[in-house]
Parts: sequence; structure tokens; C-alpha cells
Amino acid sequence: MSRIALAALFVILMQLAGTAVEAASAYKWRDTNGKLYFSDKPPVQHKAEYIDIKVTAPSVDAAPLYQSSGAKQSGPKTVSPDKLNKKVVMYSTSWCPVCKTAKQFFQQNGVDFVEKDIEKSTSAEQEYKRLGGNGVPLIVVGDNTMSGFSEGHMRSLLGL
Repeated sequence: MSRIALAALFVILMQLAGTAVEAASAYKWRDTNGKLYFSDKPPVQHKAEYIDIKVTAPSVDAAPLYQSSGAKQSGPKTVSPDKLNKKVVMYSTSWCPVCKTAKQFFQQNGVDFVEKDIEKSTSAEQEYKRLGGNGVPLIVVGDNTMSGFSEGHMRSLLGL
């Protein structure tokens, strides 16, 4: 597993541990074979780097995607870029599962967005590279760029 994937997994696990958490501490280090580790406690035998992790919980007044009462929702309100004063563009690929999750989030929340497949369009690939793309999805909301997808961060960017 790559270092980026491990770091992403660690952040996701920290978010799942409790959404009320505002900050968490962690340590990272490599063993003698170069394997990367993360823990909430420093290792005894290795020098570790302290990491201060900020976890943002979703807004309490954010609209839920689903209702547990079984009552059917009337459907999401459409959030147009004009209302947000922010254009939403997602650079993606057809095979990316995180891209599909982001797209589903936009559709379920009525967010108007433009999807640009960087493998099918050379102009989309060039835009993606100009933006410093280093993985998909790369999502642009107004002047903000998100690499990957976090529902809480996206809700914050969109003001949902």
C-alpha cells in the first residue's frame, strides 16, 4: 500500500472514530525496513514524527442524505452555480470509484457540476495538469481545489 493511501486510510479511520473530534494527535515513523507506520502513541524503538490532525465534522444543520424514519424525502434542492457564485468542475476518470462517490454526492444534493474525463479529453487533461492534478478526482469549487473527495469538506466549500 502506498504512503499516500496509508495516510488517507488513517485520516478516514480518524474521522470514523468520532465526528465530534476536532483535533487529534498521531505519530508516523518508518521501521528498519522502510515500512511506514501511523499510531496515536509514539513508538518505543523508533524516532517518530508528531502529526497534528484537524478533523472537521459535518455541520449539525446540514441536510441529511437519508431519513431514518422511513419517510420519503421530497428530493434535494438544486444548488446552482449562480446561487453559489461558484462553478463546480470535477476532473475524473471512468474507472475511479472516488469519482463515482463524488458524482453521486453532487446528484443526491442537487449540485450542478461539470465533469471532465481526463482520459477522454486532451483539453480536460491539459486543464487538470495546469491545476497541478496528481490524482482523481480533482474538484474545483470557485477558487478552491480539492484533491480526492471528502463529503464534509465539500459541504463546507458549497455552503451546504
